[in-house]
Amino acid sequence: MLEAGNGVEALAVASHLHHLDLVVTDVVMPVMKGPEFAAKLRERLPDMKFIFVSAYLLTDDLGPNAYPLAKPFMRQALVKKVCDVVGPPAAIST
Repeated sequence: MLEAGNGVEALAVASHLHHLDLVVTDVVMPVMKGPEFAAKLRERLPDMKFIFVSAYLLTDDLGPNAYPLAKPFMRQALVKKVCDVVGPPAAIST
C-alpha cells in the first residue's frame, strides 16, 4: 500500500512503478482533482483500475476501469468494492 496527500504527490510516488493493482482516490483533492490524476496515471498505466470515493453524486465520466464509492462508507463497503474490482484476497496457507 502506498500513500500520498494529493494527486501530484501520488504521481510522484507511482512514477517508478510498473504495475499497481488498484488506486483508491477521492474525486475532490487539493492541487489536482482525482479524475485529472487518474488521466495522467493512465498515460503510463492504461489498464489501471480506480475506486473513486466522493460525498457527491458521481455523474462525470471518470474514464475506463473507474468504480464509484459513495462517502461516508463503512470499512466493509470498501472491502467489498475492492473485492468486486480486483477479486477476493488469496487464501493464506499455513
